[in-house]
Amino acid sequence: MAAESSSSRSSMERYGDGGCTFWEWLDPKPTDHQIEILIDLRDAVKALRTKNQTLEVENSELSYLLDEAQAKIAQLVTENEKATVLARDQEAKIAELVKEKEKASVRAKYQEAKEVQGKLVFSKVGKACCRAVIFLVVCLALLVAMFSKGPETMKPQLL
Repeated sequence: MAAESSSSRSSMERYGDGGCTFWEWLDPKPTDHQIEILIDLRDAVKALRTKNQTLEVENSELSYLLDEAQAKIAQLVTENEKATVLARDQEAKIAELVKEKEKASVRAKYQEAKEVQGKLVFSKVGKACCRAVIFLVVCLALLVAMFSKGPETMKPQLL
């Protein structure tokens, strides 16, 4: 047992110095070239981690900008839909106004035609009345001429 206790003491001492010597006999001390490669690898890993952190920050910023852009697109799509509906309503109103204008134009032309027809009728009636009055005046003049001087005046006179 004394041998076991001395070996365990020496192993305790080794743990106090930084560990056991198991790896010392398995792996030799690294050469300067290996140390240089490990340092280069460490620096490369640090650079990649820094770059990864930078990319993560950029990714989060771009993700935020993408979310804002998608919200803006959704807003613009909504506004576009509203504008499209408004444009359709306006087109329908314009078509209705055009129909009303055409109806008003037809009514105005119809009214104008009635007025012209009324004037023509009045003109025809006026002409007929004038002709009738002239005819009556001539007839009356003949009657007066015939009966005013008696039967002698019935003789035709030449001018």
